[in-house]
Amino acid sequence: MAEKNLSIKLSLNDKQFQSNLKKSMRSMKKFGNNMKSLGRTISTGLTLPILAFGAASVKAFDEQIKAETSLRTALGNNAEAFANLAEQARELQKVTIFGDEATLQAQSFLAQL
Repeated sequence: MAEKNLSIKLSLNDKQFQSNLKKSMRSMKKFGNNMKSLGRTISTGLTLPILAFGAASVKAFDEQIKAETSLRTALGNNAEAFANLAEQARELQKVTIFGDEATLQAQSFLAQL
């Protein structure tokens, strides 16, 4: 029996594959950059309002403490009178647009008169 050899030469034109691979890599890089940008936007859009809310809360707490201290001082540290006026201020806050600290400040002013 005679032995025969078969030789096959394969060649690959990978220009289109390489081109598409480069496009894909550029697309992924662009996607990554967009995600970074989104992260910065979310961080700025979320973190800054939270910090502002925290600062506003601290300021409101400070105003509340100042109003209460002013009223206590004006009343000569009369605990019963302060408790009654503070309760009235809380009730008034429920039916008006004014916070109880504004009412406490007004009560303090009146008590000083």
